[in-house]
Amino acid sequence: MKFNKKILMISATTLMLVSPVASLANANTISAASVKKVSYAKQTTVTVKKKTPQLFMATGGRALTTGKYYKKGQKLTVDQLGGMNILANSSPDAYHIKGTDYYVWAKDVKAKRALQDIDYTSRGLTTVRTNKSKAPLYSFDAEKSTPAGYAFMKGTDFKVNGAMHLYNAKTDKSELYYHLTNHYHTMANLKTSPDFPNRFNTELVDTGDAFVKASDVNFFSGKKLKPINTAASAKDGSKIAILENQEADLKDLLGKVDSVKNSVKYKLSSSLKRDNYDLAVRDAQTQVNSRKLMSTAEAHWSLKTYESELDGAKVKVGNMNKLTSNEKLAIGLLVISVYGKNTDKESLYGYAKFNKGNYKTFTLTIEDMHNQNKVVSTKTMKTSDFAQKR
Repeated sequence: MKFNKKILMISATTLMLVSPVASLANANTISAASVKKVSYAKQTTVTVKKKTPQLFMATGGRALTTGKYYKKGQKLTVDQLGGMNILANSSPDAYHIKGTDYYVWAKDVKAKRALQDIDYTSRGLTTVRTNKSKAPLYSFDAEKSTPAGYAFMKGTDFKVNGAMHLYNAKTDKSELYYHLTNHYHTMANLKTSPDFPNRFNTELVDTGDAFVKASDVNFFSGKKLKPINTAASAKDGSKIAILENQEADLKDLLGKVDSVKNSVKYKLSSSLKRDNYDLAVRDAQTQVNSRKLMSTAEAHWSLKTYESELDGAKVKVGNMNKLTSNEKLAIGLLVISVYGKNTDKESLYGYAKFNKGNYKTFTLTIEDMHNQNKVVSTKTMKTSDFAQKR
């Protein structure tokens, strides 16, 4: 199967740079008079047009096959239609099969009634939105850590993966904060934006491991996060050593780093999740001997959290010697997730190309999107490193 390289490249940028919710919120306004009113159903029946794989969706917009198939003519009850957010315009779409964790490609079925399109990438994630300009970032000790010369605009969306009370020793105060999932964010450059916040120029900035104060944001979408501690325990925790069981757990987490990095769970996770884990390992190794109380506690929480977010998995296929077009699509999408990388220093995009008649290997090409799509590297990869027989 041939991939539309231009379409995939657009999606790789969108997947790494833009919060799906934010991209919808900032879309150009369309006149209501120009939109035909459509009556959407809450669920409907779809009929399978041809043999098609059963899908499950790992986070990060990856659609992987389970190894099972739906038969031609089979009827399925579905309750959501959504873009996997892995190709341009949130394509390809897939239907969620009611009462299950599975999906089916929309192109392979015929729906009885229309369902409203949603964004699957936001499923299972929590997004908060800033309620003021220049909402600051904070470190684990509740001190401001916003990169100098940069600021967030009002209405900026953050993906967060933890809620906790942090204690600031200087103010002797504990408050609730959200932990940011990502380390890179689009921010306004104040040096080149004298009319901020009316007009501004943006850059992708390394914000490090950071928090945003709960009072500076509003809940926007996803699951509600419960604080993992109380304000009182945050204050008390700053005055006592890390608990023995936490220290033992941290050493155990560090002791299995090599095993984690050699696992499929790590190797086939998105570059973002691998980088988050690598940074957490680095910070933990730095702090474990320092005995700085708050830093050691932060290292423990971060490493445990980022390890749990690793979700790499191989695509399951029917015949490793003869891949179907859907199976090659799933492998190609997985490659985009694994090799796409966007930081303040580089913007890489990787894609797979299968040669006709050869399914055991594919060509991996990595390009630099910030350098006129210059080819950085090309090498042959084993398909078996990304797929396995069901």
